[in-house]
Amino acid sequence: MSVSCEKDITIHVAGGCPVPALKTWSNAAPTGRNFDYNIGNDTNDIAFVTSTGIAWVIPSQDDATWFVDSYNMAAASPISFVGLFANDDGAFPGAEAIMYVPATDTVVIVRQHFNGATYDIWLSFVASNGTEISHLTGLTTETLRNNFAFVDKTGLAASFLGWISGTDLYLVNVTARSTTSHAVVPGPTAAICYSCVTDSFFVIQNNDLREYNRADLALKNVYVGAAIGCNQIDYIKSTQEVWVWPFSSVGPFNVRIINPSTGALKATMATADGFSGWLNDSSVCRSYHEKLNAWCIPGPTPGLSGNPIIYYFYDVVSRTLKKQIDISGQFNAPMFNWFAQVMDVADGSVFLSGSNYNPPGVQLGIFEIGTS
Repeated sequence: MSVSCEKDITIHVAGGCPVPALKTWSNAAPTGRNFDYNIGNDTNDIAFVTSTGIAWVIPSQDDATWFVDSYNMAAASPISFVGLFANDDGAFPGAEAIMYVPATDTVVIVRQHFNGATYDIWLSFVASNGTEISHLTGLTTETLRNNFAFVDKTGLAASFLGWISGTDLYLVNVTARSTTSHAVVPGPTAAICYSCVTDSFFVIQNNDLREYNRADLALKNVYVGAAIGCNQIDYIKSTQEVWVWPFSSVGPFNVRIINPSTGALKATMATADGFSGWLNDSSVCRSYHEKLNAWCIPGPTPGLSGNPIIYYFYDVVSRTLKKQIDISGQFNAPMFNWFAQVMDVADGSVFLSGSNYNPPGVQLGIFEIGTS
């Protein structure tokens, strides 16, 4: 199936909020290109380091060591393993979450550090060559729910991330390699996004959408029931909306589309199928593809539905299904949920990992959905 879309849309945005150009695109398909990922563990998170063209994947072979596997994205299929970044420090420091910040050419990694009795979480700042520059300690002990949100706003004096770690919310100054603000969320969550139009972070807590001011993490609003039944979140840059949806659903569900300036429900979008969830809900994988201006998500896995695995691309402007492709041939059944996905903004590809991935001779891995 091939779909051709033409749009002529002008979006007016308040100063400082970058908006991707709406792209005309026609095709999406598994390309057959995959990571040569022949190790026996799952994938918590993936980051692309654009300055080097290297993908960083965590965790790798053993949670008792802290490192990431690296892959050269310019390589042909399969994308072969390049090497390991960072070393074991003898404290069972498994990596949990990762994000690359282009303006500082820095990779920020959440990693465990066992002190002999309890887990501390270290926030490591790592150069693009894999060398740790510095780290912060004593911030949190959360080992399950960690996620980043990039502050995508022009005119700021530094590069910032929002970091949610269970009930701890931090503003991270990546340029200075420090935290500048801290807030406590009433109840653990891994759902976070940054809204440029309001200059604030949104997190989901139970059925509520909580808004925290970016500069000092002061609580701005609590939109009661705005995220009812949902625990995943994305900010849609081109339409200036917050989309929330359930972690898992066997059948079709509604994405709730929220006006971040008011917390009001603008609309709902009915999905074509369900979604079997990200592994343990421990890391919230982003579904907004800003290169395509699409919201992208895989359907249920055979372990739940017994049906083919379909990957879906939804148009964020018309809020309709734009494209769907069958990716069943890329996976072995049964499988239970997905590990991670990341969008390669440079060329438009989606890289998706799941249990029982099926390149020749490999049981786990990541494969590419190319778009054009």
